[in-house]
This record gives sequence, structure tokens and C-alpha cells, in this order.
Amino acid sequence: MRKMLRVVIVPILGILGACATAETARVPGGTLASPALQKSAVDTIVVRESMVGSRCKTAKVLGTEVLDVSSQPKFDGEKLTGGKWKERWTVNLCDNVVTYKMEFTTNPFGGTVINLSPPEKAK
Repeated sequence: MRKMLRVVIVPILGILGACATAETARVPGGTLASPALQKSAVDTIVVRESMVGSRCKTAKVLGTEVLDVSSQPKFDGEKLTGGKWKERWTVNLCDNVVTYKMEFTTNPFGGTVINLSPPEKAK
């Protein structure tokens, strides 16, 4: 049985990420995630890979695609306060190209839960 990894990104991480402009570069494709949330999503992928024994410490996002939008992301200034959507991210992990299905669910306090499916070999 395949399990999804669930990561809760608390508001303080979004604030810290927003301050690090060099680390919040946009990933390619049509993602709805803010630059700070994009960085958190990449960090989530790297953490997931380390949890399953991968020695790869970097993830280069090759593309993103929105699969479904249950509710559009909502912003209060720079803070993400609402929204739920699914995306497919294609990522190069140490010359191994895989795809992840990611579900982003925000809460009214500015935090976001990222559900990450196990990777699939990219087609």
C-alpha cells in the first residue's frame, strides 16, 4: 500500500522563506504556489527522499502542472489564507527524473499542508 507524506508548513516558515529571495526563485510551469511555498515544496521533496534512504540532497524542478483546483488560493497581503489544489511536479533527483503528485491545502492562519504522493518514474 502506498502512503502519502503529509507535511504541515507553519506560517513562520512562509515568513522566513519570503525573506530569503535567493531561495524563493520560481519553479517552471503553472504552479499556483507562491515562491515561498514552492521552496517549502522542494524542501518537502528532499526531506521525503532522505526519509526513504536516498542520498540525493538536491531536487531540481523541471516543470509543474495544475491537475485540479477545489478552491482558488486566496491571499491576505502576502499571506496565503485559503485554497486547495493538486499539482504534478516533475523533478530531477540526482539524474533520476520522477513526478510527484502534490496536494496543497491552506488554513486561515497562513499555514499550508502539503500531501506528497510517492514518486513515479517520469514518462
